[in-house]
Amino acid sequence: MFKNLQLDASDRSPSAISTCSAIGSLLQFQRKYLRSAPCSISGKKQSPRVLEMPNAVWTAPSRRSVHIAPRNVRPVLFLLTRNSSFTLVYLDPVSHGNAGWPVETIVDGLPDIENVTDALKNGPYGLCVYESANDVCDNQVVNIEFSNGSTASFTMVAFTSAICERQTRLHFSHGEIIGDMSKFTVTDFRKRSTKTHRPVNEGGGHGGGDTGLIRSFVEAVRSKQQDILGTNIDEVLKSHLTVFAAEQSRREGRVVDCIAFEKEAREEKTAEGI
Repeated sequence: MFKNLQLDASDRSPSAISTCSAIGSLLQFQRKYLRSAPCSISGKKQSPRVLEMPNAVWTAPSRRSVHIAPRNVRPVLFLLTRNSSFTLVYLDPVSHGNAGWPVETIVDGLPDIENVTDALKNGPYGLCVYESANDVCDNQVVNIEFSNGSTASFTMVAFTSAICERQTRLHFSHGEIIGDMSKFTVTDFRKRSTKTHRPVNEGGGHGGGDTGLIRSFVEAVRSKQQDILGTNIDEVLKSHLTVFAAEQSRREGRVVDCIAFEKEAREEKTAEGI
């Protein structure tokens, strides 16, 4: 079995921040649009809190189901893990003329059989994760409790056919919103009505969202209007701090108070002169 997030997590950003920073976006949405504010819980003011459940790392050496060399770029017969072979992930696509994702991420210049094979032989993408020092999450659950008592649950999983897909469910007292990368459905409990919306996909990654994001950024810079982006640097910082708080929760196995976490982070950086 082979995957992109290899080696140990100590020298890189946690998987939640590198692949799923939407955890923080949930907090941003909650605070900005739902007007989450401190409230009384058991007679005390409650700060937003985050808990990341212990994750299982499937790629531990003990889970190897067949003999796989530490580095082998020849076609290999896999059992249940065959679809994760780097031969299928990287070499097969480029041999059929696919020079885009994911092969473009592991070489400089235009991907071809020669430079992709060289990258697999000599770079980290050719290492078998069962044999490397891999401890990056392949699944995780983050639970967030907001200051007004509402909650959010975020799940990231590697083993799914919906690769790089996002699915969202928002439940309210008078309705709900359920969506994915191509559509979202709004249900009004009071009117007993349901309507499905299908935004235009402008191309690019993440259901066309990448193109829309870049277009908004360019327009905001051109017109010097921050509000076009729908966010600001303070909200972006807080959303990312939430993800780092989740990573601390995972590593230490405890609930993390987001406000206290931000305060400690600011004090640490101030002491460093940053």
